[in-house]
Amino acid sequence: MCLRYRYILLSVTLALLLVLCSCAAPSDNGAPSGSAAGPEVSSETAGPEPEPASLTLSEQALTLAAGRTAQLSAVRTPEPSGALSLDWSSSDAAVASVSAAGEVTAHAPGSAVLSAQTPDGLSASCAVTVVPLEEFSCALTVSLSAPLSLEETVSLPEGNAWEEIVWHSSAEQVASAEGAVITALRFGSATLTGEGPTVQLTCEIQTTYGGQLIAHRGLSAGAPENTLPAFRLAGEAGAWGIETDLHVTADGVFVCLHDDEIDGMTDGSGAVAELTYAEIQACQIDAGNHLGDYPPLYVPTLEEYLAVCRAYGAVAVIELKEDFPDSEIAVFCQLLEEQEMTEQCVCISFRLSLLRALREASTEIPVQYIVRTADREDVDLAASLGNSGIDFRSASADLIDYARSLGCTTNVWTVDSPEEQQSWREAGIDFITSNNAATAPPDGTEDAEE
Repeated sequence: MCLRYRYILLSVTLALLLVLCSCAAPSDNGAPSGSAAGPEVSSETAGPEPEPASLTLSEQALTLAAGRTAQLSAVRTPEPSGALSLDWSSSDAAVASVSAAGEVTAHAPGSAVLSAQTPDGLSASCAVTVVPLEEFSCALTVSLSAPLSLEETVSLPEGNAWEEIVWHSSAEQVASAEGAVITALRFGSATLTGEGPTVQLTCEIQTTYGGQLIAHRGLSAGAPENTLPAFRLAGEAGAWGIETDLHVTADGVFVCLHDDEIDGMTDGSGAVAELTYAEIQACQIDAGNHLGDYPPLYVPTLEEYLAVCRAYGAVAVIELKEDFPDSEIAVFCQLLEEQEMTEQCVCISFRLSLLRALREASTEIPVQYIVRTADREDVDLAASLGNSGIDFRSASADLIDYARSLGCTTNVWTVDSPEEQQSWREAGIDFITSNNAATAPPDGTEDAEE
């Protein structure tokens, strides 16, 4: 073989040897070259770096009035496996201190820093500013028919908002408050106290009915007085109360009629107390407004009257016209209870002795003592009955205030003029008895009673 071919063969042999050596050499990952390399760990598939530990308080800054408290809580990241243990401290405990449970108590005006620390050294702090407590007091009359907003009466200091005020009532059944709004729930008085971050509100509340209308003998402007159509018209007109007059027949039936005798309203004659119910029912009503708009009408019973009041959600205002014996008072109270009207009625009378007897029989039935011109002595007598009011033809605004101070309701009779009704409302009257207890005179043509 010639020299040239030997040289080529030698070159090829050396190249093959180099290839074989490189295959046998170990790779960077320790595996032989040419063998399957181990899986590479990618930075994209590696787990997230652990979150740095930290401690955070529920508030970083607080402004409190002296004497007020607040609650701080803490969150540790990552969450501990067990309960979070904290060591609380204050930079100036004379200004604000903090309990082991994180309750902050403001003591005196100034500044302090409250700190919380975990056993492994994590910490967080809250800056507390203590300011003097600002106090506001007011005395207000609130109508049962319209809530009252305090925004026009009280200007809250900076750092307080109405939605943050926490209210307490001395008589929750009488009045309550939420935000800036006071709501009267029933007649009476209550003390409302509201607490904000730096403010204390004290409101002495007297509730009033606000001049609610009572239909005198029903809506007697649209139908004959003390008849079922008159009672129904009053209910349709939205009267708060429907008034009637009560007598008892010779056989013990309570009937609605103003006079002692039936002569003035019916085609019959005689005293109610001397006639049986059947004898009175045999007589027809022959007097009163819009009489011709109705079929024949009769003297209604107490039960029929109460049914109308209940149907319209109206209060039954019942004037007791005569000195009923104790036995009849007991029957009357039982009838009210059976009709579920004990708390949806008011019994009124000129006879104080009768009201006292009724009060002995029941403490639940509201009563009103009727006089013509009321004075303080009359109000004192009415107040002595309890759950009571004074019913008058005339009285001063001062007397209305005096009655309210004793927990007595006030009722004026008989006021038909809208202008005069408004004047009484402005004086603080609770009830207005009227012959036209409606916003517009009714035509008296609906719901005719046979």
